[in-house]
Amino acid sequence: SRKKLDAKFEALDTDSALRPTVIKTGDVWAKRMQQNLLTKMHKVTLTPGMQKKERNKAFDLLDALSRSGSLPIACAELHVFV
Repeated sequence: SRKKLDAKFEALDTDSALRPTVIKTGDVWAKRMQQNLLTKMHKVTLTPGMQKKERNKAFDLLDALSRSGSLPIACAELHVFV
């Protein structure tokens, strides 16, 4: 719950680096991408179903890069949206 999360933040965030922020997003997102460095940038509209597929692809990539967690990731930033 939110109170448990806040309690953990207070206990573990000794330098007050965490900042709570409320972000409200729409149902449909726009993704700008290019297939490779030689192609032009284009825009794709992501429906909620497509967003889920993109999220799963991102987690699959992280899983592959870390060899299912067996390789440590020494330096990274984590942004959590709840």
